This record gives sequence, structure tokens and C-alpha cells, in this order.
Amino acid sequence: MLKKNHFKKGHLLLVTAEGRMTKRFKMEVEDELLELHTATTTAEAMEKLSEYPIDVLVTDMDTQDSMRFLARVQLKHPEIYGIVVTDGHDREMVRHIIQRKLAKRFVTKPVKTAFIKRQAPAVIEERQKREFNSIIEEKGHIHLLPSSRKVLPSLRSMAQDDNSTLGVLSDVLQNDLAISTAVLHAFYTADDINMIDLTQDMLDTDEQKEAYQSGEWEEKDEIFDVLDELFYVTKNIEIEKGANDPRKEVIVQKRKTSSITHALLQMGIERLRTVLDSMEFIENYEEEKYYHFRKMSIKSVLIRRFTPVVHRALYYNPVSRRVDLPLYFIDIGRLFQFAHMPDIFEEIIKYMKAHTNLGFYTAELELGLEGRTHVDIGTILMEKWGFPPLYSLLCRHHHVPQNAKQNLKTLLAAVAYTDAFIEFLIKMSQNKEIDLTKFKYYKKFPLYDLKVMKKKMLNFIAKNEWI
Repeated sequence: MLKKNHFKKGHLLLVTAEGRMTKRFKMEVEDELLELHTATTTAEAMEKLSEYPIDVLVTDMDTQDSMRFLARVQLKHPEIYGIVVTDGHDREMVRHIIQRKLAKRFVTKPVKTAFIKRQAPAVIEERQKREFNSIIEEKGHIHLLPSSRKVLPSLRSMAQDDNSTLGVLSDVLQNDLAISTAVLHAFYTADDINMIDLTQDMLDTDEQKEAYQSGEWEEKDEIFDVLDELFYVTKNIEIEKGANDPRKEVIVQKRKTSSITHALLQMGIERLRTVLDSMEFIENYEEEKYYHFRKMSIKSVLIRRFTPVVHRALYYNPVSRRVDLPLYFIDIGRLFQFAHMPDIFEEIIKYMKAHTNLGFYTAELELGLEGRTHVDIGTILMEKWGFPPLYSLLCRHHHVPQNAKQNLKTLLAAVAYTDAFIEFLIKMSQNKEIDLTKFKYYKKFPLYDLKVMKKKMLNFIAKNEWI
């Protein structure tokens, strides 16, 4: 069974033929945050270095061939924090080791292990940061996000059909989080997208027009007015000055949208085909893994659709439909984690099964993933990919709304309640009758609103079982 701080655990390798030192380290050093590995020869130590992610290496210089061993370690594993143990007499050897950077520190016998235990946490954290940043750097590309094995082939076929409209394509692709992310990324970053009117307002979709008519969408929205700069990115575009003037001028283009349909209209069908051709899709995931993948896309759609409803029910204040598109992407970090950090993702799921009262983010924190949670991943990726600031802000704070800007706190609180209700419905959906009073926040809502949301959410989930 997994324990708390599972992902904070580090590894120490002790290389010594001295039994008393080994026994002392086992008694004083090994604990729940530091796993001890031992080797009596340098050959055995090299094998251990290839098997485990060693953070701290303690080498007894009385071990045969220790100097050559340290040189090999420095060449193959320069990131390891090396400590050498001496009898205190051979100062020239110690000076030689430190000058050649074969070790960071030296200690004399008898070894005081308290010093090593103080150093270890910082060394472990540094190693984990390097590994995390390496994965983000290597895998943090839009086309490496996994797409549905059903949605992507269907979209590719539709995109080649001249009778397919962009509206229909938009409806289908919004069921896949990875493809939607790739489309918006192309809209925000491509140099050859030149919007006709650089100061135009965002295109109103049919859904938005209905909201205007019903009074759900106030023309003057307080959140939008105060945080307008968070809704767009700027792009420098080179254009020809004129037919008789070969020179070019650079214009600053403001790009913003509240609709994937709008982005598709600006991009055109050819760029959509290019985006679709670049994507990868899931082929061989077993059923349980594919369930978690599919659940992410469905939850993202539901959070986008129902957060404004929840906000209005709780705070009696409508939220502009212009902010609902960024809500769709708040769990993009979890999708990345699922695809490129599968060991971590699976351990989180196991921990949640053993602690059924925990949510995903809380489980991450208890397992010791601070700074490497899906929240952190999503924030980094949205900034890396050039999305408007609002996207990364919502990723960063959707589990901790109290840390967000004042104008976003109620919106993010509504996200948290919406997410909790979706999880409740998914967990209870096997029952013939769902008792809404079992939802832990049900007293905060008018019962009628919960009933309506339950019906609409379950209908959507049933309708999209094919994804």
C-alpha cells in the first residue's frame, strides 16, 4: 500500500566493506523518505547506480579501487551528490578529490549521519525537479498529447469531405481535449493567420446569441472588463506594404476568441487538416486506462458548460460566456500526466482507490508531488504554448481559488463545485436512483438546479459513450 510522501522518497548508496558502518547507516539513515542501498565493492556499486535513481553516494575511501570508481561516477552520473569517507589522515587525497570535483563533501570516521540526513531532502528535490523539467522539455509538444482512437479518425475523414461544415467539425472535435488544444494553439501562434479586422470583437456563436436573448449574458460583464488583458495574446505579423512597394511592415495583431468555431473560421480547413495530421491517438490502452482518458475529455466539456450555471446558482450573478472556453482546458496537465508520466498517474489512481474520500489534487499533494502536480504541469504548458494568461491562471488556481485574483475567486469556486458534482454523478451513475442529498455540497444549491444539472450531465455522458 502506498504511503504519504511516496514521491518524495530518495535513494542513498553506501559503498563500504565495513560492516559496522553499514549497520549504523541502516539504523540511523534509512527512513520513510530515504531508501538505503549498500555495496561492498565498486563493481557492485556501479550495478546499483544503473538500477536506482541514486541521489546521495557515500563512498568509503578504504574500499578497493575507490578513486577510479569516483572518476567513473563523475563521468556517468555528474548530478549525484557525492560524499567521501576517510580516516582523516590522508589530506592530500581529499584535496585531490575535491579539486577534481569527484565529490561534493568529505567526512571522517566515525561518520555523523545527521549531516547526511540534513543534506538529502534538498538533493532529492533537485533531482526530481531535473527529471520533471526534462519530461516537460522532451514531451511538452502539442502533437504528443493523446487523441481519441475514435474521435481523431472520424475528424480526419470529415475534414476531407467537402460537405462537412466547420460548425459540425467544431462540435465533434470539442469532445477531444488534445485536438481542441492543438486547434487553439494553431490559432494563437501561427504566423500565416491574418485576421480580417484586427480590432474585431469575438464572433458570437449561436449559443452565445441565445444567452444574450435570454438575459444570461450581460453585455457589460464585470470579470471581462477588469481582466480584459488576460483574454488575448498579441502576434507580430509581417505584411506587404503595397503592390509597388517591396518593403514589409510589422503590425501587432490582437488574437482572442471565446469559440473554437471562431478559431476554425480564421484558420480555414487546410490548417485544420494539418493539425489533425500532426496528432497522435491512443490505440492500445487497456480498458481501464482508456476509461480515465475518456473521462478527462467528457469532464472538461461538462466543466465548461456547467460552471456558469453553478456560478449563477451560488452567487446569483451570471458569468460571461466569453470566459467559458478557457475553463475547458483546466485539466490539460492531467492529460499530459496520463500520457507522459504513466507511473505517477497510476500511483495516484491507486492511492485514490485506497482513500476514497480524496480528490485527484489532494492525492497528489499527499503523495509528495508539490510543484509537480497536474496543476503545475497545466500552468507550465499553457505558458509554454503561448495561450492567453487567463488559461494558465485558471490551470494554476482551479483547486485553490483562494489564491487567485479577487475577480476570479467566485468563478474558480464554481469550477470546484462543478468538478465535485461531476465526480459525484460519475461515481453514483451505476445506481438506478441517484440520491442528490448524498452530494456533500448539496445544501449550497437549490435542489431544482441540482436536478436539472443531473439530468443534463447524465444525458451528455450517455450520448458521448462512443468517444
